[in-house]
Amino acid sequence: MAVAALVLGIVGLVISFIPCLGLYGLFLTVPGLIFGLVGISKAKKAKAGMGLAIAGLICSLIGTAIAGWQFYVIKHAATGLSEAIDKAAKDANKAAKDADNAKEIEKQKEPGNKLNEEGNKKATEVVQKANEAAQKANDAAQKANDAAQKASEAVQKAADEAKGALKSLGL
Repeated sequence: MAVAALVLGIVGLVISFIPCLGLYGLFLTVPGLIFGLVGISKAKKAKAGMGLAIAGLICSLIGTAIAGWQFYVIKHAATGLSEAIDKAAKDANKAAKDADNAKEIEKQKEPGNKLNEEGNKKATEVVQKANEAAQKANDAAQKANDAAQKASEAVQKAADEAKGALKSLGL
């Protein structure tokens, strides 16, 4: 049990350091924790050495913590990216509606329509605000697209690195 705990702990710890795929180290570190605890228990009953079991338990514990942290980070990064894209889409829709309203007001300003000077100023302000909102929405959408592209590239790079690491481990 102690040797199994040590092997699972070390392999799980190594895998937990692989970006984006490290959370799969949990499949090795959690059994490593169990085997380590059982190994310590058996060693106490047999009054034998507990060094391997303790080392396996520690490696498994550290690997579990790192893999759990990666799971937390990936989950919240995906949620944040999704929220940013949704916000950019809403801002773009609002800007489009504001631009449509501004065009309608511009039509009313044409010669032959009798809006007073104050109405013309307000219409101009609305058009400017709509244009600013549209620009902000476009900027937000571009940032969201850039973030999605970077995330996609990072996941692809991590997958490639993981494949190489698993090949080098013979898995």
